[in-house]
Amino acid sequence: ASILIPCVIAAVLLLPTSYLAICFALIALLGGWEWGTLSGFSGHASRAGFVLVLAMGLWVAYLLLDQAWFTSWLLYLSAAWWLGVTYILTRYTRIEPASPGPDLLRAGMGLLVLIPLWVALVLLHRSGEDGPLTVLFLLVLIWVADSGAYFAGSRWGKRKLAPVISP
Repeated sequence: ASILIPCVIAAVLLLPTSYLAICFALIALLGGWEWGTLSGFSGHASRAGFVLVLAMGLWVAYLLLDQAWFTSWLLYLSAAWWLGVTYILTRYTRIEPASPGPDLLRAGMGLLVLIPLWVALVLLHRSGEDGPLTVLFLLVLIWVADSGAYFAGSRWGKRKLAPVISP
């Protein structure tokens, strides 16, 4: 963290948006590699195939980044997705184990998470003079919230907030 955090801060504040978009795309592709495992792609070839599909999705998003209809549609779809997931998770009473083998629904979920995230960060970074600071603020907010939740839960947590979802 002592090496990575200063590098991320420097990249967000100093790199032009086009270069930062490449950095964020590489991070998204690494996330895609992990998401491939979550989606049940056990072999390197199938995980690489998922990463390739993600890379193509990011490339299409890059080509359409200046089209307001596309970015609006994608970000509204993403917001609707997250609202739907939140609603569904509040209704869970128990979670079934994942079935073995590839799950295209889970793979699609990965695309719905990673591509809009990349688009939002790139659009936010290039949104004006304060864009880089806004992205940095967002990242710091997420880091602090995650760290605070972890340490508060470790220190004072007696029972899990969502034991069915997060065993």
